[in-house]
Amino acid sequence: MCQRPIGYAVVGAGIWGETHAMAAVSHPFSRLVAVCDIDEGRAKALAEKYGAELATTNLEDVLRREDVDAVGIATPDFAHTEPAVSALEAGKHTIVEKPLAMTVEECQRIVEAARKSGAKLMVDFHNRFNPPVVVARQSIERGEIGQIRYIYGRLSDTIYVPTEMIRWSDRTTILWFLGSHLVDTMRFLTGDEVARVYGRVGEGVLKSRGIDTPDFYVAILDFRGGAMAVMEVSWILAPTEPFIVDFKMEVIGSKGTIYMSPPRHCALERYTEEEGGILDIGIRTEIQGKPRGFAVDAIWRFIDSLVEDAPVPVPGEEGLKVTKILLAIEESAKLGRAVDVEV
Repeated sequence: MCQRPIGYAVVGAGIWGETHAMAAVSHPFSRLVAVCDIDEGRAKALAEKYGAELATTNLEDVLRREDVDAVGIATPDFAHTEPAVSALEAGKHTIVEKPLAMTVEECQRIVEAARKSGAKLMVDFHNRFNPPVVVARQSIERGEIGQIRYIYGRLSDTIYVPTEMIRWSDRTTILWFLGSHLVDTMRFLTGDEVARVYGRVGEGVLKSRGIDTPDFYVAILDFRGGAMAVMEVSWILAPTEPFIVDFKMEVIGSKGTIYMSPPRHCALERYTEEEGGILDIGIRTEIQGKPRGFAVDAIWRFIDSLVEDAPVPVPGEEGLKVTKILLAIEESAKLGRAVDVEV
């Protein structure tokens, strides 16, 4: 049991970096020590908002501090490896946003750095803490729908995300940005590994807007235990969708079926003269001045692991496995045939 609050540092002061800051300041056994970002203004703004002592553009300023115990890596998809390896080599426990990295070699570097240093490494696959997904897994584990035979999953964003919300959409794809979550969610529900994939890719809409990234991916996943899954991820949903993200799943078993549509919860909708839609009540929200939601809960569980000196709930090896699957989908889409996955 840790005898003092966990000193937490955030690397990457964007939207999800703020989620890490919120989690760090609200957890009863942690405090936010530092914020690091290549944009000094953003680092200072986030540090001031959440009371961090240090705002810097130099990661070494963070890692040399003895009061920093843990680091949250919330940089863009393509920029996880170097800060994660540096943090782990400095002995800092590290949680990395999905995907762990975009190549097998980079994932292995991160995992190996954790092994050598003894520091804990977690991948933030936060759908493992999403209540509908968790309850569905519990039902599956109890055998209530029998053996899983087929899964359909859709996780897509409105076109606002790649065109306005993030500035680096041409350096990733929707497969990495959201497909990483969807593949891991399917693995989490089945408790099984993917053996073979067949992927297709579509493009044109975003490229016509000057953004060099695909519009969508569709893939068939064959699991070792015999289940089959179809997944689709898209970045071109209409901006008038009722919520920025659309997430749907169907899990068909030999004795029953589970349906999920978390964003379209219908528990709270708001319509004004200017806009209308479904409000977030589960991902990241605030209740009586405290951040709540499964995005915060996932980071809390990482901090809990440090306080209790317990294993992290999603170790780095899980991120490596997902990266191998995503790379196989990309290869399949290029070759036009199914590709085996070795995880």
